[in-house]
This record gives sequence, structure tokens and C-alpha cells, in this order.
Amino acid sequence: MYSVEIGESVRGEDVYIIQSGSGEVNDNLMELLIMINACKIASASRVTAVIPCFPYARQDKKDKVPAGGDGGGKITLPFKLKTNEWKFR
Repeated sequence: MYSVEIGESVRGEDVYIIQSGSGEVNDNLMELLIMINACKIASASRVTAVIPCFPYARQDKKDKVPAGGDGGGKITLPFKLKTNEWKFR
């Protein structure tokens, strides 16, 4: 079980959390999410997470499209994206 204790007041402050992505990836991500939640509960104005090494980034190379193939730049997602449900900044 995880627990987080913030040692000083973060009320109204901008908080930056630096978290490594190496090692136990799932544990580190859960720890980061719990720290973000603890800061928001403690009324932090803004919480920014800095992850220098993103743990689940893929290093695969894209397959080359053969000449005359369908390389029209279409992107297929495994799910249907409803743009009216998302807010972009």
C-alpha cells in the first residue's frame, strides 16, 4: 500500500514533481499519481509532473509503405475518438 505525506504547506503554490521512470515502472507511476493527488487535495494551485525518461515510450521503427501502397497519411486508432469530449490546450 502506498501513502504520501507532504512535509510543508502547498496551498496555492505551483508544485513541480520530478519522478524517475526507470526501475519498477508501474510502482513509480503509481507513486507519481498518488503524489499528484495528495498535492491537489492539499489545495496546490498547479501540479506539474516532470518525467525525464518516459518509461513506456516505444522505440519501434515505422514500417515502410510499399510504392503504390495506401500511404495517404491516414491514422487508424483502435478506438473511436469523440473530439467533443476532449479539451485541448
